[in-house]
Amino acid sequence: MAISEFVKRKLAMAYYRFDHDKDGVVTESDFVHLGQEVARLRGVEPGSVEADRIVEAHRGWWDAYFKGGDADGDGQVTLEEYLAFVGAWVGG
Repeated sequence: MAISEFVKRKLAMAYYRFDHDKDGVVTESDFVHLGQEVARLRGVEPGSVEADRIVEAHRGWWDAYFKGGDADGDGQVTLEEYLAFVGAWVGG
């Protein structure tokens, strides 16, 4: 099942929110940085057990929602790879 252009635009908006360093691809390190930022915003001490849990939870998002979309195995997911991955998942 192909995804509509409207859904592709919505997915692209979400995709770019996960691109923490704004380099045009989503990587595991983007999720680590996002987790660190969440911990900082919550006032959690860097390096604490709670901060590590927050970072690991965000790293889990990479494993659950992006890593499988890394079609060429280079450790980064392009928007095109992400859309193909989501399209296959929705179609499956």
